[in-house]
Amino acid sequence: FTLENMTEEQYTEIRTLYNKRKMENGQIDFDDMQLYVYSLLIGQNSKYIIDYCNQVWTDFYIDEAQDVSKIQFEIIRRIVKDGKQLVFIGDDDQCIYQWRGADPSIILNIGGYYDIKRFVLSTNYRCLSEIVNHAAVGITNNSRRSQKNMKPFKDGGNVKICDTNGGSLYDITKYAYQHIKNLVELEGVNPSDIAVLSRN
Repeated sequence: FTLENMTEEQYTEIRTLYNKRKMENGQIDFDDMQLYVYSLLIGQNSKYIIDYCNQVWTDFYIDEAQDVSKIQFEIIRRIVKDGKQLVFIGDDDQCIYQWRGADPSIILNIGGYYDIKRFVLSTNYRCLSEIVNHAAVGITNNSRRSQKNMKPFKDGGNVKICDTNGGSLYDITKYAYQHIKNLVELEGVNPSDIAVLSRN
């Protein structure tokens, strides 16, 4: 389900029953963990908790920082006081978790919160030139992004644009599955040499 094909009442009922089931079973989920940690860090005894965290951890390395959410960043800001303690590594162009609250503006504006040096690693070692160049076409149209030019480490690769005529997510997935199956079974392509880039 998505919010487009269910009513607000249906969504509220699902969330209410989900939360009731968690409480009955004494369980929490990832969102609960974040909320509880944040609540501890802003509560009455927060100084003791922050002091404890700073005794246990002296340096903080945040990888995939483009997928940090606002609540996660507030947790980081409560614990990390000095930018010398922080390595914040990521790529605003690779944010894929906005649906769960990731906010790529955090990585774009990190210099406004901490005095840290910025380094741009512009060589892509993962993908060959055809893939890097095709991906760059769409990314450069993003309205808010850090200006950078990616360079492939190696030339080559093969990109197939699959026209799915605006089908449903199921149709797109089925089409991609069949295409990959043909590549592997009929053309002998190694599955580890296949990547799928899709927007839905």
